[in-house]
Amino acid sequence: MNSHHDKSTLAPLAARRLHLGLSQDDVARLTGLTQATLSRMERGVGDPRLSTIQETARALGMDLRLIPRELLPYVDDLLRSAAPGSSETGGEERPLYALGEEENEEDEEGDDDDHHQQDAEGLHRHDDLSAD
Repeated sequence: MNSHHDKSTLAPLAARRLHLGLSQDDVARLTGLTQATLSRMERGVGDPRLSTIQETARALGMDLRLIPRELLPYVDDLLRSAAPGSSETGGEERPLYALGEEENEEDEEGDDDDHHQQDAEGLHRHDDLSAD
């Protein structure tokens, strides 16, 4: 069994902890883990159980997801563009989607395309009409 995991895999946990201004002791109290366990995880030492990683992520307001590899570039781009301080957002946080109440300029000008619809949650989507 591998006694070391890829440190970069769990780097977001340490980054989030630091972003929240929490010490390893703080997270240990939130999770019931020891500070030493958290230190080993952050340094890439040992092979933490999935439940340990999951509990730590939840305590930091994060969630684990299994993402198909072919979608990773898109997820990475989304995370980069939504990150506070991102150069794409001018340092401001912005929503990842627009609610139905916010109409785009085309709709305001009366250019209401037939392929522009709102789904059940009120999010805008554009259907690809090329299959018609």
